[in-house]
Amino acid sequence: MLRVKTELRRFSFILWPSLGFFIALLLFCDTFNAIDESKMSVVVGIAGSLIGILLTVFTIYIAFPKESKTIQRLVKSGHDGILRRTIVSGVITYTCCVFAWLFEAQNGIVVSLFLSGFSCIFVSLYYISKINKFLQRHSDSG
Repeated sequence: MLRVKTELRRFSFILWPSLGFFIALLLFCDTFNAIDESKMSVVVGIAGSLIGILLTVFTIYIAFPKESKTIQRLVKSGHDGILRRTIVSGVITYTCCVFAWLFEAQNGIVVSLFLSGFSCIFVSLYYISKINKFLQRHSDSG
């Protein structure tokens, strides 16, 4: 069971967005296709803002002190790679959402991409909050 959890974490950057996309597309595609075009431009505007949020999360991660034992353990365990890949996956998902809208794809695809990007935000924020808590608790700057 521990191995399954480890693999789920390791591939969370692609697993959760893909799962969210296909579930949203299969269950709500007809509902999403009925959305007015003016509302779709709002969805795409929010997607652009969420790209900025993910880039901000990445900036916060970069600002953590690299010489701390916590970050070194994070790198050694591979969790920093999971965090970086999740952020990149979220930026790519939201960029695809914007491009799908620009190239006039079905509204269902655009909204499904938009919703699937939230999983990347949640995973990224989870990692950042855990790192921050651990650094505050152990404040080992050397």
